[in-house]
Amino acid sequence: MTKCFLTNTNSTELNGMTIWKEKVFYTTTDKEVKCSSLDGREIFTHKSNKMGQPVSIAMLSADVLLFLDRNCTLHALSSDGKKHSILLQKFQKVADPCDMWISIDDNTVYIAGGEYIDINMKRVKTLPFIVSSQPTKVEIRCCGCKSLINSDQLRLGVREYKSISWFHYACFWTNCYYRNHLRGVDGNTLAELVDGFIGISPSDKSRLLIDASSAPSIGRRKSGSKLEIPYEGSEEDGDYELDDNIFDLTNLVCCAVTKVQTNLHVSIRKYFIPRGRTCAKPTKYGISLNCEQWNKLELMVDDINSAIATTQKTLKDKEKEKDKKDCKDKNKLQGKEEFPDWILFSLSWKRRVGVFASGEAVVVDIREFSEEKTFSESDRGIRLTPDQWKQLQENINNINKSLRKLSS
Repeated sequence: MTKCFLTNTNSTELNGMTIWKEKVFYTTTDKEVKCSSLDGREIFTHKSNKMGQPVSIAMLSADVLLFLDRNCTLHALSSDGKKHSILLQKFQKVADPCDMWISIDDNTVYIAGGEYIDINMKRVKTLPFIVSSQPTKVEIRCCGCKSLINSDQLRLGVREYKSISWFHYACFWTNCYYRNHLRGVDGNTLAELVDGFIGISPSDKSRLLIDASSAPSIGRRKSGSKLEIPYEGSEEDGDYELDDNIFDLTNLVCCAVTKVQTNLHVSIRKYFIPRGRTCAKPTKYGISLNCEQWNKLELMVDDINSAIATTQKTLKDKEKEKDKKDCKDKNKLQGKEEFPDWILFSLSWKRRVGVFASGEAVVVDIREFSEEKTFSESDRGIRLTPDQWKQLQENINNINKSLRKLSS
């Protein structure tokens, strides 16, 4: 059976067309990019004064549409037609482009025109994870249990180089090496990490949000170790001076607002006092947050305070229980302890704010985690006591004033 529908394309002009997920994307002589269903129902029309006459169109695996116009401009358009950006505005040799192709791994765009073909290594960001429950005719086998995944079953996948490793939803959380990168994250972060998250059903979305909000399952960590500051000077608390836009959080932990070129950062780190001086200087131990991450942290203040109160109560209950039992675990490894229960908040894919008990104290840990297969802490971070966290809260308005001052 053949289905036909009317378009305003013109065979005398160079136009492009591609089909993706049962949708037809095509260009028109009116300098438009259109999307229609297979039965001819128009889904959207995109037109912009930034566009010349489109001549070729192609879809990336990340649901990003690329199209080429006669003004030697390569455009990117989201599959819903709402987000448009320009990737390239000049080619090396091609002056009159007429066609383009994309490599299998989406990393290379080949642009043809006249006697030349330009090869552009222009990477378009692809999301590392993918979720889907859409029926598929392709046979998919779970990389965890090795059994087949039903075509309409909810499944999670990891993009690795040129392929996707698919898992049953339950198998992903038990067998996937990268599962902890989706632990302790909120809905906004999931949308940044998981392709297809916005399009799944509300029940599946709620299920994924619940599983992703739990803390990562980390095995063991060293305890009792203290970072040594390789600087000649004092780490002892006492009288010390600070430069402008630096706010003291006590015990030589400070928060500084800095500007590097046009980028603003809020840096929370350990300071030291150089020998023979009174002005404290920063060490490398700490973390710098961009404005977006700082704003997220600011919005989390109440939730973090609740987490501190909950952890303090849990710690007291455990102490009472320990006093009653008055016994020790003889099988516990010397110098190591089980990783405590974290209450986690997400600043970005790799950055988390964790509230947990360290020994007999509660700490607020702002840290970047590694990209390795095992979800582990990196040295890039800072651990604050409740008093230091309180000082940071009291300085929020001053920090924001410094940000506004430096941005003007």
